[in-house]
Amino acid sequence: NWNIESVYASHPRVYLPLILIISLLFVYSVLYRYYLHRTKTLWGKSIIDMIRFKTTLDMTQDCVFMFSPDTLKFFYANQAALVQIGHNEVELTDMTPVDIIPEFDVEGFRELINPLVDGLNNGLQFQTYHQHKDGQRIPVEYILQYLAPQDEPPRFVAVVRDVAERIKIERQLEEREAKLDFMLSASPVCIY
Repeated sequence: NWNIESVYASHPRVYLPLILIISLLFVYSVLYRYYLHRTKTLWGKSIIDMIRFKTTLDMTQDCVFMFSPDTLKFFYANQAALVQIGHNEVELTDMTPVDIIPEFDVEGFRELINPLVDGLNNGLQFQTYHQHKDGQRIPVEYILQYLAPQDEPPRFVAVVRDVAERIKIERQLEEREAKLDFMLSASPVCIY
């Protein structure tokens, strides 16, 4: 344990700058440790928030796909999307929407999405079919948006709902309505 004052007391020109340097080092050390702690805390919070966000998307019943406007390649799909199309995440990163929507080719799909990229529409909603890996076709409803956040690459986000059950119910209702119409038209009695 040595005393800086006693060592440099006879040299005032050295003493003052040395105390200043040591003080600055101490202040920078405290600030640097605070910065490291804050960065780790913010980084940790960001990771936790991203995990929470991904878990939430993975637990939704609807499919969520994200893909690049340039290559059309998927860079994200939630768990419901992977189950619906039967592909894993690695396979999906080499695929595009055209690979799972059999009624579109690349040119036709680009014609569909170009008004979104050009800012002419905010979003699209349409019905189509997804082709499962095993060949099964699933009727789906798309809600497609083009997002171009500042300082980030643009992307498409598609929320896709399986509408097979809804179509089945609509057909049953149509059949019942047709039977009722037939019964009413064949009835000799007037029904009000």
